Amino acid sequence: MKKKLRLGVIILIVGISLLVGTIYRSNTLTSFGNPRIDMAPNTWSYVSDENLIGWDGQTLLEVFEYLLAPREFQLEVQATAPVDVYVLDSKGISQWNKDKTVDYPVVVFKDVNQGIYTFELFKRDKYTIVLYNPTNENVTSRWNVSVYGIEKDLLYVSITIISTGLMVITLALMIMRKPFHKTNC
Repeated sequence: MKKKLRLGVIILIVGISLLVGTIYRSNTLTSFGNPRIDMAPNTWSYVSDENLIGWDGQTLLEVFEYLLAPREFQLEVQATAPVDVYVLDSKGISQWNKDKTVDYPVVVFKDVNQGIYTFELFKRDKYTIVLYNPTNENVTSRWNVSVYGIEKDLLYVSITIISTGLMVITLALMIMRKPFHKTNC
């Protein structure tokens, strides 16, 4: 029975450690983006040899795919004319690389000139951001994403592990306890 109690304590410690790590990670602000994107009329964002913005010909570069967790995000966009911003997950990236369409965007912001937009991702996956210039003029734009908040999937896993550890401890203590016998007086 003591083995079950030790197992419960170990599970509880693992769960608490994961929760502490999750809370610590939620206090760090991560930011990534592109310094400058030049787009011709009615085109998608591209890569050039001098700035390597995010395209290899017409295939998304893996280096611009970000493994992101389910958290809150803040997207800051600055453009000289309205652009459309698409956030794609691995399914959307695969579709783009196959037939150059964005039928499955996770998030879309249309006609963005300047602004700060917040959105939330609900699953851990690879993501990327692509821009489309729907105007008849050249556009220079920049985007930056800040990641904040708690990683919800790690939070749920740590709570589940802590609960499991507490249940194992409780059951082990109940089994170890001597049964209560009634005595006649």
